[in-house]
Amino acid sequence: MVALSKATREALSTKQLRAARYAILLLCWTALDPINSWAQTIGNRAVVRESAGVSTQPDEQTLVQVHVLATRSHPQVDELVGAVRQAVGEHLPFFSHDMNGQLRRGKEIVESVTDTAPGSVIWLAVGWPATQVVMQEEPGSPLIYALVAQAQQRSLRSKEGLYHLSTVLPVAEQIRALYRLFPTMAGLTILAGSEDQADLSAQLADADIAGKSPLRIVGIDSEAALPDVLLNLPSAKLGLMITANPSVINRYSLEYVVTETQQQRVPTLVYSEYLVKAGFVMAYLPSPELIGERALGLVNSVLKNWRIQALSQHKPERTILDSSLREASQHAQQAGDRGRLLVNSRALKRLQLQADPIVLATATIL
Repeated sequence: MVALSKATREALSTKQLRAARYAILLLCWTALDPINSWAQTIGNRAVVRESAGVSTQPDEQTLVQVHVLATRSHPQVDELVGAVRQAVGEHLPFFSHDMNGQLRRGKEIVESVTDTAPGSVIWLAVGWPATQVVMQEEPGSPLIYALVAQAQQRSLRSKEGLYHLSTVLPVAEQIRALYRLFPTMAGLTILAGSEDQADLSAQLADADIAGKSPLRIVGIDSEAALPDVLLNLPSAKLGLMITANPSVINRYSLEYVVTETQQQRVPTLVYSEYLVKAGFVMAYLPSPELIGERALGLVNSVLKNWRIQALSQHKPERTILDSSLREASQHAQQAGDRGRLLVNSRALKRLQLQADPIVLATATIL
């Protein structure tokens, strides 16, 4: 920790002191690691570990396989891949690979799978680097991607053959969950990347959250802007929603943001179980079953497109759409969003606001 002079410590309030220390540490971190300070974020770091007892040798009788390529080890993705494996692995062979943050390793994995797979491969890339590797090594191949920041998602929307697996619920649904837990909350501030403000405003424009004002969206350009925002939060009776953007939460800013919001006793809404365990108050997330159903629906979309292409080329044998997979996918499309409420008990005790006991009884306490 960088030492401050006695005169400086006396001149600064406790909140300002934390902000000053954070700014100095951020400067040091950035100087020591200029390449990775922005790229490796909570949302983009991922792990997919080989499950015990799962063969890594493809079934040569199978025409279609699903292969996961993850960017980097992170607890947030264990549940994601487990949910997808549970839903998709019942119908198609399912294999997982970890890049360990190394682009060369990722390329080698993709090349190896491409050379040895007996049939068609559907890729699920977890994190932006893994997504880039598959796009570069297998251009034109169908690709499902997850845990990619909003800015990168926008760059992929116009590309054919790419499918986004969302790991969050609609913003309005998350906000309603926050108000259900804290019905006396007086308003909400949303921290988002500056480039995400327009998308958020559009999502909230038609949402039925009338009377939940004031609601403001604050754009963050970099980690360095966080102290100014957090030092000027209007009130502990107003909630704070933190969106998935590397400008807001990353490996450098996480500890500071957790500490500051806890000290100010602000009810915080975040986007992953990992962040709730780190010290934020709550998250409202899709259930593992819903994530699995979403993945199953995307896999089925890929197979449908392949079947249409095969029929147009008079090659119906290109792929087989199993009836059980079709039925499971239809069930997934009919299923509504099913959320689960996660609450950090220690963070909850620090708040000035009282949680609704009935809603709290439905939450998973961490």
